[in-house]
Amino acid sequence: DATDLACGLTVLCGGRKSDKLEYAFELLDKKKKGIVSRFQMVRYLQSFLSVLLNISSCALGSEPVEHILHNQEGKKAEGNIALARVICSTSSWATEEVFKATPHSRKEIEEGTTEHIDFDSFAEWYTGGGYNRIAWLELLDLRKWVLAES
Repeated sequence: DATDLACGLTVLCGGRKSDKLEYAFELLDKKKKGIVSRFQMVRYLQSFLSVLLNISSCALGSEPVEHILHNQEGKKAEGNIALARVICSTSSWATEEVFKATPHSRKEIEEGTTEHIDFDSFAEWYTGGGYNRIAWLELLDLRKWVLAES
């Protein structure tokens, strides 16, 4: 989807990490209410992780990237697990971490039972220690990239 691509490509743009995160959050907020659902949060995180893993998926040594990927529990992924599956499971896990840590009083319920959170709730979770859980988002700050010698 073009929105997911636009969100993910912010990884490669200049600017502050917080601005990139907020811009992508606003792109996924289709109703412009300042909130996103779990499904939208998964898409949000997938967009960044997809770009980061795909631009870094060159072979390390002689192993394809799929052989060195680990899932969120730290278990080594088997060679036949597709990169997309790792991205999906990691983004889903991270979304659950965000929603579990967000107090019920900060969540909004729409359409009966669908929980939503706002960007400030996500930002508070991230700066309050979430950066240790999903450290790959730190790579939205291009100054933290280590470029390989050619």
